[in-house]
Amino acid sequence: MKMLSTENHYWYVIVAAILYGTITAGGQFFVNLGLSLFEIAIYRTLFTSLILLPVVLIKREYLIKKEMIFFFCVYGLIGGLLELAMFGGIALGVHVAIVALLLYTQPLWTIIFGRLLLREKITPTKLIAIVIAMSGIILLVKPWE
Repeated sequence: MKMLSTENHYWYVIVAAILYGTITAGGQFFVNLGLSLFEIAIYRTLFTSLILLPVVLIKREYLIKKEMIFFFCVYGLIGGLLELAMFGGIALGVHVAIVALLLYTQPLWTIIFGRLLLREKITPTKLIAIVIAMSGIILLVKPWE
């Protein structure tokens, strides 16, 4: 199996970050077009599946094995519920700025809940993630204006 170069991995992360960053604005755009929460969640999953279908058909090793079907059904159910919840705030009329604030402070909440619920240690790397997340929020909110 051919390994991808490290440079390609950086591009994947950059593209994923850009797409992740468009979730809130894209969700608001589709709500303004009159799409329901269910339609937004389904279309996003459908388009992703159609894009990945040729990859799975070409590389048979990516197909789901029989013993993993139950796991992926449960995983898909949880993912589907999270997909609906992701756009739920926008569909319920929560201002897009609040949705973006919660979305982009996710590293902070993950670290806090990990510490409280799972008793994880707060490492220097996690502190750096908090600083980066909060810096981004400060740049987004621009409190100096």
